[in-house]
Amino acid sequence: MSIQDFSNALATPLPIKSNIVSISYEESHKSYRPLCVLTFRINYWFHELNPFGYHLINTILHTAVCLLYHRFCCEFLPQIPSLISSVLFAVHPIHSEAVTGVVGRAELLSSIFFLLALRTYIRSRRQKGPNDYKALLRCLLFAGLAMLSKEQGITVVAVCATYDIFLVQKTTPAPLVPDRAPRGKIKGPTPTWRKDLVLRLLVMTMGTALLLAARMKLMGTKLPVFNKFDNPASTESWPTRHLTHNYLVSLNAWLLLFPSDLCCDWTMGTVPLVTSYFDLRFIPTVLFYAVISILVWKIYKSDFKTSKRLVLGVSLCVFPFIPASNLLYPVGFVIAERVLYLPSMGFCILIAHGWHLLYQKER
Repeated sequence: MSIQDFSNALATPLPIKSNIVSISYEESHKSYRPLCVLTFRINYWFHELNPFGYHLINTILHTAVCLLYHRFCCEFLPQIPSLISSVLFAVHPIHSEAVTGVVGRAELLSSIFFLLALRTYIRSRRQKGPNDYKALLRCLLFAGLAMLSKEQGITVVAVCATYDIFLVQKTTPAPLVPDRAPRGKIKGPTPTWRKDLVLRLLVMTMGTALLLAARMKLMGTKLPVFNKFDNPASTESWPTRHLTHNYLVSLNAWLLLFPSDLCCDWTMGTVPLVTSYFDLRFIPTVLFYAVISILVWKIYKSDFKTSKRLVLGVSLCVFPFIPASNLLYPVGFVIAERVLYLPSMGFCILIAHGWHLLYQKER
């Protein structure tokens, strides 16, 4: 069949009795990405099924993400480390699927709005005085657009909240909730930063709840059902399911650190199941969580400037990856390298910060 015949087939109206599955059914993959679909429709309107235009738009979007990411890094890292971080992000091999694969456009669009939301929130925090609620609403708007590009875009709210809580506690060591005053004594006024922090988090929480409620209204209350070939561990019982899924988390981290063995389809038996605690693959799982614990401890003990970089690096690695980690609910794949596009931002920040520390120590 020629491309023209295939195009005509796409344009032909479907019969009334078709195999289309509603997004609310269990058989649906529950993906609702209207902004991504809109860009595909624009591509089709200009050049139909010619692949060059689709790949060109993906390349342009990746360039836009790299430029936004560089400007974002410049706000937290010195000039040379920020350049190292952005260049590493631009050429990291783990992005091959997200940039060269047309379906990866969802990651690219989501990352643009993700960075815009994060920058909006962080910049609003630098202004002294009362909360800038217009900036918070803009942040929620960008978060909603990121979610309409791909579902994991909503995790930017968790990154913003983590950044706010950790750094407010770092600069103002007083507790979030004031201690009770002794009986018979009048307690002093509550510091204004506590009230502002609670109100900011309340606005962000309510806005996120509304976005998620609208999303649940569209997809229904039932999670999608995937077969054993898409995600073999999801059909297994404890402890095989939990050991395998936690091992996959460490394997994703290894792909970020050493992307030598990349694959376009990690399904079926590409990653054998971890069935016992005596499996040697349980060791990298323990090491991975130990490294995360050490980074969290460093955030707590280090100075403000270092904490700011570590908070961003760790939260950008963790929160965008959680929806695709299989830890909360099963997803339709074993490993998908395209979902590491957003978490690699935090990884590149950590690498650039580590290089900067080594450079300073050596000098």
